[in-house]
Amino acid sequence: MPESCKRCQGAITEPTLVRVSCWGCRQGYAVHEKCLHMEEPEKRLFVEKKIWWCPPCLKSRTKRGLKLEDPPEMGVNFYYASGSSPCRAVLMLAKALGIQFNHIELN
Repeated sequence: MPESCKRCQGAITEPTLVRVSCWGCRQGYAVHEKCLHMEEPEKRLFVEKKIWWCPPCLKSRTKRGLKLEDPPEMGVNFYYASGSSPCRAVLMLAKALGIQFNHIELN
């Protein structure tokens, strides 16, 4: 059974198949090549910036009033008690993996 387009729900034939990843949930989706250029604001894909939102993430993001052009927040909150330094091993591992921490001091 052929895959269906996540935008127009039409069946996708192999020559028009385009694979995109959602910036919100990071899942891969199959989309018609023509659907990458829809003009409706709520369905428009920001192809030139390589930004794409699947329908559930798009609805959630616009409901919260966030701009669609902004990438999702990728930082990880790292809570630590005042007077103690964050664990050096955790910080070294995060740096090696390219994870960005938001350092938040607990009261």
